[in-house]
Amino acid sequence: MFPPAVKAAVFGALLFWISAQRSFLILLLFLAAAFYFYFRKLLEWRKFFYAFLVLIFYSLIVINFFNNQFFSVVSSIFFAALFFMILGIKNFVFIDRETIFNFLYWILYFVASIVFFASDKTGTLNLLGYSILTFFVFYLLSKESLDFLYSEISVKKRRLLAFGVSFITIQAAHIIRWLPLGFLNSAVMAALLIIVLEDLISYHLKGALNRQIIIKNAVVLLVMVFLIFLAVRFQI
Repeated sequence: MFPPAVKAAVFGALLFWISAQRSFLILLLFLAAAFYFYFRKLLEWRKFFYAFLVLIFYSLIVINFFNNQFFSVVSSIFFAALFFMILGIKNFVFIDRETIFNFLYWILYFVASIVFFASDKTGTLNLLGYSILTFFVFYLLSKESLDFLYSEISVKKRRLLAFGVSFITIQAAHIIRWLPLGFLNSAVMAALLIIVLEDLISYHLKGALNRQIIIKNAVVLLVMVFLIFLAVRFQI
C-alpha cells in the first residue's frame, strides 16, 4: 500500500512524537504502526524478526536518552533509516540485499554497544543485567545473520558460532569498559571486534580461512584500536 520510504517516515515521526510527549498512547500507536508495517507483507518475516525487535527496543531506549530536540530529531531520522533498511531487505527492494543486510546488522551491533557503555551500570545487579541483555542481543543478531547468509550450515553449528562470537564480545566489552575511552570509542571497539569475528567465521564457513585472512583481520583490528587510542589522546 505504502512504499517503504513512507512507512519509515511515519516510523520516525511517531518516534519523535514519543520523545516530545512521553505519552503511553503514542507509544502504543508507534508499536502498532511498526508491527503493521513489518507484517503488512509476510514475505520472509521470520528471517529478520530479531533485527526488527532489536531496532524497536533500542530506538525507544535511545530516544529517551535525549531531552534536546535536535538530538531527538537526529535519532528519529537515524532509526527511521534503519527501519527502511529492514523493510527494503525483507521486501526485496534492494538488489544487493547481502551488502545492505551486513551494514544494517553492523549498525545494530554498534547501537547495542553504545547503550551498554553509555548506561549507568553502578552496582553488580545493574552490570549483570546490562551484560545479559547485550549478550542476548548480540546472540540473536549473530544467529539471524548466520541463518540468512549460511542457511546450508547446520542449525546446531550456527547457534554454537553465534554463542561463541557473542560470549567473546561481551567478555571483551567488560575489559574495554575499564579503559579511559569514553562510551562512543568503547562502542566502536566492541562493534569492531564482533564484525572482525564474524568476518573470520564467514571465511571459515566458505572454506577460505587461512593465515593471510587471519593476519589481515588482526592488522585491521590493531590499527583501528591504535587510531581509537590516538583520538582519545588528542581529545585529552
